[in-house]
Amino acid sequence: MSNLPLPVRLLNLGGGALRAVGVETVKLDLDALLQTARANTGLADYGEDDFIGPLKLLLKGLEEEAELSQLGRLIARSDIIRNLENRLGIVDLLQ
Repeated sequence: MSNLPLPVRLLNLGGGALRAVGVETVKLDLDALLQTARANTGLADYGEDDFIGPLKLLLKGLEEEAELSQLGRLIARSDIIRNLENRLGIVDLLQ
């Protein structure tokens, strides 16, 4: 039995059950992540697109290899969006 708090176990259980029937509640989709960061910051220019290839590899690894729980997917999504927001802000400051 897991030592995680009950709410976390329930979140992970519910997310796993939904994924098992083909419903994805936390999408790790490149375009959606980019758009969310844009919407959150009101900025649009990511500068050079040299980060896209490595980001695609990260997302592929998270989807296909990491076996993330629902909470893990939420944290990964939040971290990626925060990094994209930071990139947008840095590019904006340097212009």
